[in-house]
Amino acid sequence: MGFELLRREVIDKNLCCRCGSCAGICPRGNIVFTDTRGACLPQGSGNCPETCDLCGKVCPGGHFDLSPLRQISGLSFATGIGACLNISLLKAADKTLREMSTSGGAVTALLIAFLEKGLIDGVISIGPDPESPTGSAAKILSSAEEIKAHTQSRYCVCPLNQLMPKLEAGKKYALVGLPCMVDGLRNMMEVRESLRGQVVITLGLFCHSTMFYSATEKLLELYRPPVARSSVKNIRYREGKFPGGFAAHDGKGGATEIIPLPDYMQLFNRHSLNRCRLCIDHYSAFSDLAFADPFPFLDELAENDQKWTVAIVRTAAGQKFVNEVLGNDDHVVSKKVTERNIARLNDKLRAIQSVHLKQVAMTKQIGLPAPGYNIPLPRSTLPRAVVNLFRVYLFGNIMLSCRQMLLKVCTLNQAGAAHTKLTKRYKSF
Repeated sequence: MGFELLRREVIDKNLCCRCGSCAGICPRGNIVFTDTRGACLPQGSGNCPETCDLCGKVCPGGHFDLSPLRQISGLSFATGIGACLNISLLKAADKTLREMSTSGGAVTALLIAFLEKGLIDGVISIGPDPESPTGSAAKILSSAEEIKAHTQSRYCVCPLNQLMPKLEAGKKYALVGLPCMVDGLRNMMEVRESLRGQVVITLGLFCHSTMFYSATEKLLELYRPPVARSSVKNIRYREGKFPGGFAAHDGKGGATEIIPLPDYMQLFNRHSLNRCRLCIDHYSAFSDLAFADPFPFLDELAENDQKWTVAIVRTAAGQKFVNEVLGNDDHVVSKKVTERNIARLNDKLRAIQSVHLKQVAMTKQIGLPAPGYNIPLPRSTLPRAVVNLFRVYLFGNIMLSCRQMLLKVCTLNQAGAAHTKLTKRYKSF
């Protein structure tokens, strides 16, 4: 009955976040992900005992309790940076690693330091699929070389938490994942105590949304000059100077073009999960350490030195791990940030979360499925809820299409300065 209930209450209602927690907790291994390049939905492959409902208990898609944040932040609902013992900018001391990274390489550098100091024995992470150069896969890493090979973000759905049964007893691991993966793991720890001793540190990544593999296929179609799928050896979503862009490598001289990140941001809206639209925890509030791009702090950085990572220490465990590696520049370099820009980041996060809170509330009001968060939601009249959702779905996509058209016109006219100006102006759509 367990998986059928999960299917009825979460999967069929389009609330699955593809974190893999259901597969990772199933005591019989009955739940599998077979279509990672399509819908990437969990499938039941066996008979569940009548009394087993573990998959439903750990699933963060249909319900995740955010009420603890109300006590942490002192707010009426979960907004802002969240729990924060310390916030700073970090970057990898290794220049090569930094250049390979999305924004600073701090996560990779910290993981290597944790491993070398014996704080962990392995890392649970998402990286390139060894069986498919254009795909992504979840893997348990046990060496510095493997960790380096997983540098950079992967903008593709991947059920990371399905790996939990593969953790070895007596070993300690770090998990690097999106907020839903961290949230799912926290739920798993509530029903399987042994996981607390195995996954000793969580590194959560700020998340706008994640995308189906169809978005990666679209990026490969847009690539100019075209690169034959059979010749692609590696893809990178954030290649080059910050903030970087999509690049496909054929192994014969590197990337021939980079599609700038602002130019393909519209794909996040068109190819992302419905559950992402209804997510409130985009800032990984329940991780030990949270990481983000340095956009709110760019005015503190030189134009040729913008590859830094925003690092937020949320828990005592996170602080303990960071203290072990900071203090020398062997792995990570740190930089303090101004209170003014911390406040700006906090305000920006509140604004984003407010929009998503309203979307969850409006979705519930008109009778559509939405996750439960156990926090008060803003209310409005039913007609206004309908109008606002219409604006989100229709008007938002129109604006994104207009932005894409303008950028294409500028590119065709080879108006580089105008293209840059438009990118900056419209990237907030």
